[in-house]
Amino acid sequence: MNIKLTATLPRMCCRVSKPFVTLVVLGIATLLSIPARAAEPATAPAATTTNAVADCFYCSKSERLTKMMIEACELPYSTVYLFRNQFFAGRCIVAFKGHKRELYELTPAERAGFMDDVARVAGALGQLFHPDKINYAIFGDEVSHVHFHVVPKYRGSSEWNRPFPLNTASKKILSDAEYKDLVARLKSQLAAPTVPTPRPNH
Repeated sequence: MNIKLTATLPRMCCRVSKPFVTLVVLGIATLLSIPARAAEPATAPAATTTNAVADCFYCSKSERLTKMMIEACELPYSTVYLFRNQFFAGRCIVAFKGHKRELYELTPAERAGFMDDVARVAGALGQLFHPDKINYAIFGDEVSHVHFHVVPKYRGSSEWNRPFPLNTASKKILSDAEYKDLVARLKSQLAAPTVPTPRPNH
């Protein structure tokens, strides 16, 4: 853009010094040469942290949590729990380390690492139990901490071909020795570098 300044400067020149006029002209030229800034991208909503940790049993590891599940091991981005009710053989929960309420609150690296942990657990369960399908679910209405339910499903069971219930009417509770053995097998499988063999479609 070209702006002619000669039409407005004659009267100024008779009242102010030439150096001042030069500075004014240079200042205007500098402003005209600055490109317009692009609009800033919208940022994601900040995480809600008010009373979150105190109210979260994944953070506090309260008695309510230990009655429902057993801590099996830690992975790089998560803690793995074995569900005490083994109606679905192998059922686990993979909870993100650190309190986050929503997936979008995780950084790209955290999200990728967490999903890799979920896949590792699913692969280990596939090798141990050979389910016909593994179901995955995130709820969190009552416990707003990012976590996945990883639930092996089996053809012929009463819950096949329908969403699994959070709490089943029938329960399968194991002995302490059986839980200990199952946790040990899960940890061993998670440590194995093998890749699960895909099951054929049927």
